[in-house]
Amino acid sequence: MPKTPYFESEGQEREFWASHSATDYQEDWEPLGEEIEMVKPRPEEEVVGLSLYTEYLKVIKQIAERQGVSPQTLMQRWLVERLAQEVPELAG
Repeated sequence: MPKTPYFESEGQEREFWASHSATDYQEDWEPLGEEIEMVKPRPEEEVVGLSLYTEYLKVIKQIAERQGVSPQTLMQRWLVERLAQEVPELAG
């Protein structure tokens, strides 16, 4: 397997790779660092407003603080859990 040549300029490198296959040189390459982790894109989201009784919100904030999350995250978790109960095919 050939060694990857040293290039004096980007133009020289561009010319070289235009006429050579990178797969012929890949054994000569060293990894740049950690492997890249592929992450599923997040589903589309929409912001909604929600009115709650003040007492309910106080309790939600207390529970969220105990769990180390924001009140919004806690309410979203609860909503997703309930949706999974009502519509199991949404759980995933």
